[in-house]
Amino acid sequence: MPVILFIIGGIGMAEHNPSHPDALILGGSLLMGVLSLIMLTIYLFSWRQHGWHQLSVLRRCLIVFYGLWLIIGLLTWLGFLGVMPWS
Repeated sequence: MPVILFIIGGIGMAEHNPSHPDALILGGSLLMGVLSLIMLTIYLFSWRQHGWHQLSVLRRCLIVFYGLWLIIGLLTWLGFLGVMPWS
């Protein structure tokens, strides 16, 4: 389960062990959260310009995908910064 790997990666990062293999998973999740924020902004601008029903199925799926991934990335960032506890 990917969420468990994010948690284990967070523990590796909290122990200041950047070479921990699961820390790469956490770093990738944090990076994907930032990228999803950028991509979601682009697709939401397109949604605003054309309307939901005028968008192709691919663009609708990407809006949903990047929205969900942004939520996962945001929760990962909050856990990494200590704002939200991991457990």
